[in-house]
Amino acid sequence: MPNLENPGRYAAQVNEAEFGESQTGTPYVVLRIATDGGAFINAYLYLSEKALANSVKTLRDAFDFNGDFETLVEQVVTKPCSITVETEVYEGKERLRVKWINGPRTSKPIDNQEAFLKALSAKAARIPKDAPKPAPKAAPSSAPTRPAPAPAPKPATNPF
Repeated sequence: MPNLENPGRYAAQVNEAEFGESQTGTPYVVLRIATDGGAFINAYLYLSEKALANSVKTLRDAFDFNGDFETLVEQVVTKPCSITVETEVYEGKERLRVKWINGPRTSKPIDNQEAFLKALSAKAARIPKDAPKPAPKAAPSSAPTRPAPAPAPKPATNPF
């Protein structure tokens, strides 16, 4: 199966999960994630004292993880998710890295859509047809601005 080749946001699913330890001794769980397009990428969640809270939060938010690492594999494998993949430079080489793991992107239908659309249409009708468009923001000047110089002090007057 091909590895993921481009950064972006992807609908995906966890195909495998296993625990490991880095060369420096940091424990982690690696999730083998398959995008809906069939490409794969590994996501590493580190389990050191410093990183544990973030990793647990990610697992809870994305997969409803209950905190039991003994059953983590069963809790995440085959679960859908959404991943954000970015490019990073590691040891002088560019590579892709899973930056974020979230629950699957879902949308829900609007409750009472007929009333919603009617209210939206009423709001749109109140917007003038020739309403001025907001002015574009001015680009910052490339020339530095300096405050005006202070006026020269007045010479002291001699009362004699």
